[in-house]
Amino acid sequence: MIGAPGGSYVAPAVAQGIMNMLDFGMSTFEAVAAPRIMGVSNAIDISNRIRRNVSDELTAAGYDVKRSPQTFPFAALHAIGIVNGVCSGGADPQRDGMAIAV
Repeated sequence: MIGAPGGSYVAPAVAQGIMNMLDFGMSTFEAVAAPRIMGVSNAIDISNRIRRNVSDELTAAGYDVKRSPQTFPFAALHAIGIVNGVCSGGADPQRDGMAIAV
């Protein structure tokens, strides 16, 4: 289960969290804490934890790139996963919260 508060940033943040786990093999915590990009306006908004060469390449390709001054911007993902009966979880470090198994 994965979700987040954050208005228009929720859907792309959740999609990136799911892709991080399924496509890139990240743990639940790694997936929710990973840097994110957002394309919900005419610009590509990126976390300031994304390498500068990535934003430079996007700018060189003609994209309008806006780097967030925040370390953990764009919807605070929280997730709980159950794999083979074992619970794991993660809470985006930008907000108060935690995932625990009882």
